[in-house]
Amino acid sequence: MRVTTRTLDATGHLRAFALRLDGRARASLAMARRWGRIAAMAPDDATHLGPRVYRSPLSAVGGVIVLVVGAFFAVDTVLRGSGPTLWIPLAVIVLVCALAVTLWIRPALAVDPQRILIRNPFRTIEIPWSRVRDITSRYSLEVAADNGRRYSVWAIPMSLRARRKRLHHGGLHDPRSAGLLGGSGRHERQFTPPPQENHADAVARDLREYWAQVRPAPGGGEVRARWFWPAIAVIAGALAMLLLVTVW
Repeated sequence: MRVTTRTLDATGHLRAFALRLDGRARASLAMARRWGRIAAMAPDDATHLGPRVYRSPLSAVGGVIVLVVGAFFAVDTVLRGSGPTLWIPLAVIVLVCALAVTLWIRPALAVDPQRILIRNPFRTIEIPWSRVRDITSRYSLEVAADNGRRYSVWAIPMSLRARRKRLHHGGLHDPRSAGLLGGSGRHERQFTPPPQENHADAVARDLREYWAQVRPAPGGGEVRARWFWPAIAVIAGALAMLLLVTVW
């Protein structure tokens, strides 16, 4: 009798354990089906296009070094100089630092799903994607808009060696003819330049892939180009101070 009772108890425990496993398996299957339906509802080409910023790291580092050295010489000049020996070096330091910020630190190229923002030394250009007509890197990185103008990007220079190679080989083919803009794939990929590709070509290729993925709204605003007056004012002021102190 005891053996029979123990056998029944063990059978009951096994049956309860099997029921619990079956319940968990069914719950997991239901959740898998649910997530499967959610994944099926998401389009294959859905990608998140975040903002990107392109600049020359060497130029930025060089500009920061110039600012640090300029600050050191400015403090030394203030502590030791007087009269013309104070104002002339200060004017030169301000002029050099202003040029370093304007030419090396400020230039950048920023993109987001709505526009391209080009920050050149003395101008800022905003181009909505709906107004972009071409992105090329034949002799420098350029963005062509539907107003008939082409805007060069100061932040992505092309070396003289790369230009000579480009002139020797006759430029590049239009990458859109190879299907970069008309292809069916819309997945964002991290770009890595081929061994023979220069930095401007790599950025241009990445911009074209980004352009192929955005869906610009009709209209989308106008192309806006404006002068960067703070840099112009500081450089003009430093030149005026240098000229005034030298003549005076």
